[in-house]
Amino acid sequence: MHGQRPVARDVLLWVLLVVVTVFGLFRPRAARGQYVDEAFSRVGISNDFSIGGSVGMLGELYGTSGVSRRPTASGRLFARAQASGYGLSYDLNMVLSTEQYQFNQNARRQSINQIDLRVKYKWIEADAGTVSPRLSQYSLNGTSLKGGFLELTPGKWRITYTGGVSQRAVEPASLGSTSSATTTAGPSPRIGANAGAFQRWLHAARLGYGDLGGSYVDLIGLYGFDDASSLRDPGALSPVSNTNVTTVAGLRVLDGRIRLEGQLTASGLVNDTQAPRSDTSPGLLYDLGIMNARAGSQMDYAGRLSARVDVLKRGQLQMSYERIQPGFRSLGLAYLRSDQEVIQIRPRVDFFDGKLRLDAQLGQRRNNLNGDLQSTLRRRQARMNAQVRLSRTFFVSTSYSRLVNANTAMPGVQDVATFRQVSQTVSVAPSLTFRRGSLTHSSALTASLQTLRDRQSDPNASGASFTNYSGTLSHTVAFPSGTSVGLSGNALMSQRAATDLVTVSVNANVSRSLLDRALRVNASGGWSSNRVRIDPASMVPTTTNTSRQFTATSTVRYRIPVMGDVSFRLRALRSSQPQGGSFNEVQSTIRYEYRF
Repeated sequence: MHGQRPVARDVLLWVLLVVVTVFGLFRPRAARGQYVDEAFSRVGISNDFSIGGSVGMLGELYGTSGVSRRPTASGRLFARAQASGYGLSYDLNMVLSTEQYQFNQNARRQSINQIDLRVKYKWIEADAGTVSPRLSQYSLNGTSLKGGFLELTPGKWRITYTGGVSQRAVEPASLGSTSSATTTAGPSPRIGANAGAFQRWLHAARLGYGDLGGSYVDLIGLYGFDDASSLRDPGALSPVSNTNVTTVAGLRVLDGRIRLEGQLTASGLVNDTQAPRSDTSPGLLYDLGIMNARAGSQMDYAGRLSARVDVLKRGQLQMSYERIQPGFRSLGLAYLRSDQEVIQIRPRVDFFDGKLRLDAQLGQRRNNLNGDLQSTLRRRQARMNAQVRLSRTFFVSTSYSRLVNANTAMPGVQDVATFRQVSQTVSVAPSLTFRRGSLTHSSALTASLQTLRDRQSDPNASGASFTNYSGTLSHTVAFPSGTSVGLSGNALMSQRAATDLVTVSVNANVSRSLLDRALRVNASGGWSSNRVRIDPASMVPTTTNTSRQFTATSTVRYRIPVMGDVSFRLRALRSSQPQGGSFNEVQSTIRYEYRF
């Protein structure tokens, strides 16, 4: 893993795989031979065959007068295919992009190249390529792997295995590399810029029984490790390994009116697999001999309990409790904030056959679960919503929310900055849809008021109190010919102790269908202005800065008979800043897709 394969080799391998899969497995019945159909019929397997999907390409050009935010030119090939026959079903997905080769120097850019082939026969499913399994919330949850996935579901049983590479090896900058860690799930949380990374492997398995929509129980295990031999000279890097065990269970009673779910993950982490052995056991996984303790090893837990109760088919009550211990980490997660306790309650009730819906969300979050920090941050939130349908054409939504953030010092601790912030928001959003003649009109208004009051223990702190007023008004007219015209405006006024902000924006769009709706043309434009007025308390004169932006976008899409769809999109942006930093930006995209 000391370099990347040539682009031509990747393209050749991928195209060859697609050709073999589509035209080999899915070739016409006449080419397969009649004896094959007869053989499957004898064992009771249907020989009905179907195939569908799409293939296409996308090209993009980009230019700017300022700092480039993306490649000046890029291309992408994609293919999706679904087929079924002889009791088997196939799903093929492929994406091949030039961006990763053009931006190798950008260490944090994630490769979007992927290919995945899924084959399913009755209760057997197998995936190969780029897979993103989700086994539990705290062990393996959507992390992309270059590997495979196998699941057997006979009856109510679930037997799952998945494994592959989640992070490629990157040499540290000391050896001339200009990139740092890149993982298929995003940057490694351990690694800073230009630090490099080991190749990381993940293996996970699940054994479960029951109906996931009802009562069930799952036992999940994960093992992840860094390949210490994947780097020539790791420098200060240390390879890590992680083992975690998860239990997930659900219970459904009273015909599903009450549903309980819970999961608990015990995760052990060895921060340096080459460190000397330790006689001190950090926790249960080490006591049971599942892991070998080394200097710096640790173990923590994460869990969640939830309940859902349906009330007389008119309402619902959801409750949950989540606790993630400080230092908890799983290599199967792209990111997870530890040292958190979260409590949530969400009631909902409907009246008048659903014409009136009331719902609320009450929650509390805090850190410092072990009490070893100097202060504790607590967040309490209350939100109430009301949705009313007064008629078939008139709908009103209102909401009120209150958020309190408070940082309090632990008993006996001094010289710690504490604060209490209270934010309140009130909003109302009516909408009206009506017909006048052959035209359909849609109007919507959103108005809100937000306040924040910030109290700091430090008398020299300025605080962050403010009051915001905002509103958005939009109107759209649809014609029978397929043409639609829309206009919207937005205004925001923010008042702070020494700063006033006024933002105004206007947007317009036109859409029209031609050639019996085979051709669709869209055009939109917008203008926005931001004015900031700074009035410091000192003798410095008041200053006013105004910035403006102009945007324009046009899209043309044409459906070619028998040959697929082709679309072209052009986007332009001009930003004018008062103190320099102005820039122009243009982006054009062409896309072709053929469906079969």
